Amino acid sequence: MGVVGLARLARSSKTADAARAWCTALVSKGDWAAALFAYEECAKFMERDYSRGEFLDGAALAAQVLGREDVTKKLEAAWLGDPSLLRLSRWILADAATTSTIRKRATSALADGPSKAPVVVGFLTGIRWLSLSFSFSMSRPGP
Repeated sequence: MGVVGLARLARSSKTADAARAWCTALVSKGDWAAALFAYEECAKFMERDYSRGEFLDGAALAAQVLGREDVTKKLEAAWLGDPSLLRLSRWILADAATTSTIRKRATSALADGPSKAPVVVGFLTGIRWLSLSFSFSMSRPGP
């Protein structure tokens, strides 16, 4: 079955397996622009968070390969779509983030993030504390 047939199957069945086959076929062809579109479309019709997260991760990867400016937004969408420590850390550290940016993202994730799991809250609190400590130590004059 060709890419067009896989797209038709993914859209009609709305299953993760069919959607994955479509996206994988596009990536295998090296058509990252079409893969980005497909990953985003598939993410919209996934009912389970973990499936949605997989396709949002794919969209972020495609955006990165294409050199797009919205990679950080796509990483944030993946974190929000299916929260995990891996997705959270990808977003927080994306785009060569400065200490200030890392602190802002961690604060935002603590306040508005989709996960209040103790491990996530602890991780974010630690990131905020470390970024504050690092900023303080960098601003102090040396001996």
